[in-house]
Amino acid sequence: DLHSFPTRRSSDLWQMLEKELLPEEILVVTFTEAATEELRSRLRLRIREALDFFTGRGSDDDPFLQELCRRHREEAARAEALLVRALSLFDTAAVFTIHAFCLRVLEEHAFESGTFYNTTLLSEQSDLSAGIIDDFWRESFFSGHPLFLAYALREGCTPEALAKLVSGLHAGDVTLVVPVFTSEEIAAVEAKCRTSFGELRAIWKTERHAITALLRNHNGLSRAKDAYGEESLDLLFSAMERFLSSGNEYDLFDAFALFTADELQKKTRKGRSAPEHRFFDCCQTLRDCVRERLLAFKSEAVRYWRRQLPLQKRRHNVRFFDDLLADLHQALMCGERGDALVAALRKRYPAALIDEFQDTDPLQYDIFKAIYAETDLPLFLIGDPKQAIYSFRGADIFTSLKAFREVAPEKRFTLTSNRRSSTLLLRAFNRIFGGVERPFVFPSIRYHELEAERPETGKEEIPLQIRFLSSGIGERGWSSARAQSLASIAAAREIAALLNTRRYGPEEVAVIVRTNRQAGIMREALAKVQVPGVLRSGGSVFATREAREIHLLLTAITEPRNETAVRNALVTELLGRSGSDIAALLENEDRWAFLLQRFQDRKSTRLNSSHLAESR
Repeated sequence: DLHSFPTRRSSDLWQMLEKELLPEEILVVTFTEAATEELRSRLRLRIREALDFFTGRGSDDDPFLQELCRRHREEAARAEALLVRALSLFDTAAVFTIHAFCLRVLEEHAFESGTFYNTTLLSEQSDLSAGIIDDFWRESFFSGHPLFLAYALREGCTPEALAKLVSGLHAGDVTLVVPVFTSEEIAAVEAKCRTSFGELRAIWKTERHAITALLRNHNGLSRAKDAYGEESLDLLFSAMERFLSSGNEYDLFDAFALFTADELQKKTRKGRSAPEHRFFDCCQTLRDCVRERLLAFKSEAVRYWRRQLPLQKRRHNVRFFDDLLADLHQALMCGERGDALVAALRKRYPAALIDEFQDTDPLQYDIFKAIYAETDLPLFLIGDPKQAIYSFRGADIFTSLKAFREVAPEKRFTLTSNRRSSTLLLRAFNRIFGGVERPFVFPSIRYHELEAERPETGKEEIPLQIRFLSSGIGERGWSSARAQSLASIAAAREIAALLNTRRYGPEEVAVIVRTNRQAGIMREALAKVQVPGVLRSGGSVFATREAREIHLLLTAITEPRNETAVRNALVTELLGRSGSDIAALLENEDRWAFLLQRFQDRKSTRLNSSHLAESR
């Protein structure tokens, strides 16, 4: 049932009363530990609210509870008993993160899932992956492709780079990484490289003078330093001579591209024809072949890693978080044992609710589909597919759309009432998104007009305002940096004016931007209007301007004889000296010496404090 059942808490209540299920029989899955704890507390609270409603102690303004009470009016005592039982057994409620659910199933059904007992769960697999890539590197270059090594390294294809490449993949993932090269295709690429190299040597041997003369004398070629300048042509020809004498078709020198047909075309002045010669075409073929061989090498690394990673995990009896999903998915699809596992899970969890479904991916969806498809067991998929557009926590919009298509229209529910926002704000959203045919790109993701459940107060401010900054009549507009600066200044002034009304405090105002850099610009703009701001981001505190200034100051204190370090410290905002101040200090030797001595004294104080701390 997709997408928004009346509320995630209400669906659990419905199952408990209509199906007489225990809390431990209703599987509830969400995607973070914090969300799990919040969901647990809200579900417990909802059961308590329902129990108070049935016993006449609760509020009577909840439409869902009113309907629930009406449907069970003749069995009120039974419904009350079921709610009391659910509340007393709520500590056994099956509320999990997706990873915790998979781990529970694999551990409790080790035989059906075919997994090892006492497997160690680790959070990081980079060390294991790095070891596999190192093995691949040794096997490739110490026994297979020694001539290819120099080119691979020059192109940045190091073991570290390959480890980074596979870090975003999963060994058991169904995702296809393209292009894929077979052993026969790789052998064909290598043969083509050798053939092209042989042709180049033969052409250069017989037509060297014609080729060099063509490059020297062609009047359409650019003679810039990075192209075919007269002073660099001799070096270019010498490099080609050494390359063709080396016997290594992969040892392309840095400027080899200047001999290719594509590069010649790029370096030819507008309105002129590029020089033509079969040698240039052959250079193009060789360069393309060598690049393709590098691509094939990366493909080999991915294939080797995907093959070895599961073997190494079994050898060390370890499992990583992503393996939990892949292992359960594989177990559910594994013939008779998979069928037995599906039957056991259906019996254990005869109802399921998947919260934040927009944050799922194909593997997760397939797991729940395998368990609950083609049954009468209720499965609630609750989420907002519009949020999946932003790939939040790996969300896949196409999974959400696929699920939407696979659910019958009469089993789709949409929440159009909003309990949090004001009427005016919702009207603004309706105006913005409701008048667009495809506001979220995909036609199947529609915008449903929202209504506020809370009453209007009649004193609401305008909740949504869009400001436009005009560059002025006749002006061509601003640069991106200038526009960001002006926008931050305008926002800061607006915030300052809002705070001056005394109705809000600085801690009640949030400014949302797209990048850490924009956040820094915004905070500086707020500081200029005396509004304090706290920057919250995923960046390191050591990358901030303040950290850099503290580093400069500490460097000057630890190296007081380094006058450059002292001058750098003086111009920080912490010490506030200007260039003119420093120039004046340098002209007065006594004042400059006194200042250096102060830094020396600070160093001595710091060292003495350290020794004192050690002695304690």
